[in-house]
Amino acid sequence: MTTLRVYTKGKGIFSRYGNLHRHPRNYCEMANYHLMIGDVTIEINFDSWQEMISFCDEHNFTYKDDRTGVDKYISRMSQ
Repeated sequence: MTTLRVYTKGKGIFSRYGNLHRHPRNYCEMANYHLMIGDVTIEINFDSWQEMISFCDEHNFTYKDDRTGVDKYISRMSQ
């Protein structure tokens, strides 16, 4: 387990960037999210689309979804 401690110094926590897409060359699922906490940007690379979707839903963060309709359908069916 790794611990990362970030002090907000009274500044908020913001969603900076979030995107679901398929890698253009090896076609694997890509789920990347960047959080801004105080003066620190934290880049999170999720193992799956569903993991990031659940994280964003739980914390009410928005993200861009660049998956194809087929990818979205398959993702829903595998839940």
